[in-house]
Amino acid sequence: MIYPNWTKEEIELLKKNYPFIENELLSKNLNHSISSIITKANRYLNLKKFKTCRYCGASVNGLANNSIVCDNCRIEHVKNRKKEYYAKNKKGLMGKRLWTKEELEYLKKNYPFKTNEELKQYLGHSINSIITKANYYLKLRKIKFCKLCGMDIMNLSHNAIFCKSCCMNARKNYKKFWRIKNIKTMLKKSYEWRLKNTERKKEMDRLWRLNNKEKKRADDRAYYAKMKR
Repeated sequence: MIYPNWTKEEIELLKKNYPFIENELLSKNLNHSISSIITKANRYLNLKKFKTCRYCGASVNGLANNSIVCDNCRIEHVKNRKKEYYAKNKKGLMGKRLWTKEELEYLKKNYPFKTNEELKQYLGHSINSIITKANYYLKLRKIKFCKLCGMDIMNLSHNAIFCKSCCMNARKNYKKFWRIKNIKTMLKKSYEWRLKNTERKKEMDRLWRLNNKEKKRADDRAYYAKMKR
C-alpha cells in the first residue's frame, strides 16, 4: 500500500474543518482514508471534534469521545433522577421501602433473639434487607445457644454450635471413649503382629550372634583384663 503524503494546504484545511465536518466528507475532499485523517488530527495536530449537548445544545469540546452531555446538564439530570427516585420510594412504587426509626429500634432489640422470618412478617421488609441492615449498618449478630449446656455463643462464628468449654471437654474425653471402644481391635492387631514376627525375630537374633561372636569375645577379654588390674 502506498500512502500519499500530506501537503501544507491539506493540513491547513484539516485544521479548519476537522472539528465541524464529518470524516467521510473530509476523506472525499482530501483524498485520504478515514484512519489517516483521524491519526493525523488526534496524534500530530491534537484536534478534536466539537460536539453539542443533547439537552442545552452547548459545545462539549475537551471531554471524552463518548460524551454527549455537558457538565451542568449532567448534574441537573442526576439531581432530578434522585428526586424522582425518592418521590416514588415514599409512595412505594419502586418495590423498596425506607426504614423508619421505630423499625430500627425494634430491629435492634429483637434481631439477636428472633428468626428472620418472624422479623419479615412484623416489619414487612425482605430477609436480605433485614440482614444487610443488621450486619453492615447496625453491626448486630444472632445469639445462638450451645446444644449441650445452653449458654449463648454470640462472640463465636456464625457456624458455631457448641461453646468453648464444651468443645474442650469433648476433645479430652474423645480419646478415652475411642480407646474403650477400640481395645479389642487393638489387642487383636498386637497379638497377630507378635505371631507373625516371633519367628522372624528369632532368626534375626541368631544371625546377629553369629556375625558378632568374635567381636563379643574380644570385648569380654578386654573387660576382664581391666578388672584384674
